[in-house]
Amino acid sequence: MNARTLGILALAACVFAVLAIVGQSRNGAGSIAGDSAGTLFVPGLASDLDDVGRIVVTGAGRETLVTLERAGGEWSVTEQDGYAAAASEVNALLIALAEARIVEEKTADPAFHSRLGVEAVDAADAGGLEVALVTDGGARYEVILGDAYGGDERYARLADEARSVQIDRNPDVARDPADWVRPGIMAIAGSRVQRVEIAHADGERLVILKETRDAANFSVEDIPEGRELEFAGVANVTGNALQNLGLDAVRRAPDESAEPDESAEPVAVTEFRTFDGLVVTATATAADEGEPWLGFSARYDPGQAAAFATEPAGDLADPDEDAGPDVAAEAEALALRLAGWQYRIPSYQHDQITRRMEDLLAEPPAAGE
Repeated sequence: MNARTLGILALAACVFAVLAIVGQSRNGAGSIAGDSAGTLFVPGLASDLDDVGRIVVTGAGRETLVTLERAGGEWSVTEQDGYAAAASEVNALLIALAEARIVEEKTADPAFHSRLGVEAVDAADAGGLEVALVTDGGARYEVILGDAYGGDERYARLADEARSVQIDRNPDVARDPADWVRPGIMAIAGSRVQRVEIAHADGERLVILKETRDAANFSVEDIPEGRELEFAGVANVTGNALQNLGLDAVRRAPDESAEPDESAEPVAVTEFRTFDGLVVTATATAADEGEPWLGFSARYDPGQAAAFATEPAGDLADPDEDAGPDVAAEAEALALRLAGWQYRIPSYQHDQITRRMEDLLAEPPAAGE
């Protein structure tokens, strides 16, 4: 191989190298020059984290999807009538953005941002999300979160910069406001419940109860003559209905001063009484667009607590405490949290709270048996 041939090969190698670099830049997949690897993606956010008072999630076409606001240390979801947000979800987002570090710089050419999902959300077909964090002092941080990279990383871009990057976090940002609300309505252990009364609008009344805390099953009052329960513990699911009560949707209760609305009329009122005096009332309204709503209230009944004061506390007792739980304070806090709201709950839980006698009974014997 002569010197001329070696020169040609060397030149060709250089050309191919240049073409590879240019091609990588043009397809948006490769990194660009920069020494930011390991640095914070959103500089300054960590020091401002405690002052963030508003978060706005914006999608394609610059549509506002979710607005989260903090007042008095509590987060709420504007699109859910200001209902309480799940603090764990909000905090997880804030921490992820504050701690995110750059793994690698990607394309700075806006023409290729869409390949990573980090194009401006002004576009009707934008694939990413813009997350704006606003502090009480007026500082504003805006980021575009694009496609995930693997399971734990993501492409992202500061909204006012052309440079896109790969970060070492993959923040979970729900697009549906309902996914941001606090998921649990209440959690009243079934072992505390002494009596449940369900009163239907048509006059039917169902009462289940326990005479003592250690009773295995709830008994059912006024079983029709000639009928029997489907099985001994058939009423227990109703007695336990409040122990993990979740929600599917929430809204402000209708204004009582507004025009009467037939859909707001109660169809069933269910009262739960605990051995220690907590009384929770669930009011089910008529179905609205195929789904019923429930409103809840809570109060403390000292007479109820006194009537069962001699009962052993069982699981309620804390061996490290001389006194039992402050049920009066619990009832007050619960009443404050529930007041003015209506909930849609999973259908099976709704059925448990609004059961009828026939739901508890075995099939009647056939004629002649």
